[in-house]
Amino acid sequence: MFIFILLVLVVLNLYNLVFIDKRFGFEFIVDLLTQCVILTPLFFMYRQQIANTKKLFDSEQRYKSLFLYENAGIYVVNGNGLLDSISPNLLDSLGYSESEINNQPFSILFAPEDLAMIQRTFLEIIKGTTISSSRKMKIKNKSGQNLVFDFSSVALMVDGEIQGVIGFAKDITELEKAQEKLSVVQNQMNNIFQSIDIVLWSLDVIQQKRIILSDACEKILGYTVEEHYSNPNLWTDRVHEEDKEIVTGRMNRVYKEESSSYENIEYRLVHLNGEIRWVESRLFPVINSNNRLVGINGLMIDITDKKRIEENHRIDLDLARQVQKSVLSKPIYTPVFSIDARYVPSQELGGDMYAWYHIDEHRYGILIMDVMGHGVSSSLICMSIRALLRGIIQSCSNPEDVVKELNDHMNKLFSEAMPATNFFFTAIYLIVDHENNCIEYINAGHPSGLLMDDSGEIHILESTGIPIGLMLDLNVTTKIIQLKGSARLILYTDGLIENPGTLMLEQVNSVKNIMVETKLESMTVVMDTLLAFSNINKQEVPDDICLICMDICSEKASERR
Repeated sequence: MFIFILLVLVVLNLYNLVFIDKRFGFEFIVDLLTQCVILTPLFFMYRQQIANTKKLFDSEQRYKSLFLYENAGIYVVNGNGLLDSISPNLLDSLGYSESEINNQPFSILFAPEDLAMIQRTFLEIIKGTTISSSRKMKIKNKSGQNLVFDFSSVALMVDGEIQGVIGFAKDITELEKAQEKLSVVQNQMNNIFQSIDIVLWSLDVIQQKRIILSDACEKILGYTVEEHYSNPNLWTDRVHEEDKEIVTGRMNRVYKEESSSYENIEYRLVHLNGEIRWVESRLFPVINSNNRLVGINGLMIDITDKKRIEENHRIDLDLARQVQKSVLSKPIYTPVFSIDARYVPSQELGGDMYAWYHIDEHRYGILIMDVMGHGVSSSLICMSIRALLRGIIQSCSNPEDVVKELNDHMNKLFSEAMPATNFFFTAIYLIVDHENNCIEYINAGHPSGLLMDDSGEIHILESTGIPIGLMLDLNVTTKIIQLKGSARLILYTDGLIENPGTLMLEQVNSVKNIMVETKLESMTVVMDTLLAFSNINKQEVPDDICLICMDICSEKASERR
């Protein structure tokens, strides 16, 4: 605007010079200079006004940004306790208009139980004994809803005298609700944290500082959380000497960020009272956005009771295995008949068993069996059969009668006790008859036996029926192999020839080859070679192995022992 006025004056002077006065003289110059002198202060006053306006606008914006946002505002209370003014945003939060609230006692906004404290604080500020006050208070808005505000109040000074109170109020109702919910969840988590028997912990890898440790550590080790914080090495110091390498080795792998370091491990700790405690430890890495390990979270579960149960179970299993072994038949070595066997138990109780009995002067009855499945049930079935076997074999004159008696026993005893469960077992039962120089046998779904005669020819004792106990009426067929001179017979359970990834026929052919290669060796050598072939000394045995070797009608049998 000022520049526009200046331009107008210049144009008017030029117009006067050219068209009216038409003289450029001393008077024109004096008039022009006079006008410039008058306009120059006006120009500077104009510039100052612009600067002041900008400052005022900036101050207004700062005021709005500080105080006039959505859920907060300014209030002023005069010395008489009446509300002089309230900012628009605060009025909106409370639901009042300016006319409804101005000149009203400020106490109308507060709950009755808070009035005494609020009035006392107001008087202290008015008297100058309190400089400022800040606290959370409840206020009822116009509709009666309780709101929570954060109030900050100071004395309002005019000419050095206190004339009232000015303050800032912020609505924190939603924040308080959120914090209340968070507090409930936090209390629940703390209750869970303190009540469970699982040790939860967290380690800051950068600072090498444990930042979380649950109270359950005291139950496991006998030391309080405070003692663990004061001695960071306390836990590792209490690791059993035989397990320290396992624990430290895993932590070293953690820092190298090897994936195997997060596998669960079990180890022992020494309690404050000297008791040995078992724990299962699990680790969980904390990786930052740069794919760097910055922390480790972990948990430890007390598995001492579980280990005690496992130990008792192991003792029971060992005892059961010893009982199973104790009832196995003893070797027989005679000039015309020799028989020996090997029993290799698996990690679980099994249902593999063998037995032989002298029926009469010229005959021997031999049984090898494998009960379906593993565990206590299979072992009990096996022991039940073993208890009846002598009587059945010595009372029945042919293999069919023996097998049918065993089938009846399985169906009557176990089917009646547990009708929903179908128990059965595979077996080979055979009679070696020296008088008639033959073998009579029944193969009830069992791996084929192998008989090699003097010529080296191998006869296969193939299956002649279904497993025992599978059906009520069992139809079986007895087969007879006539012996010509001496013979060697091998019987086995499937544990000998089981090898994942290899065909069963290939395994049986391997057994045949071993029989041929060890034809002139003793039965002991034959069985040791077969067990070495099954690789039992190089891996965990997945199934029991029963292996029987017989030399029949051989004058050389006693010489090979």
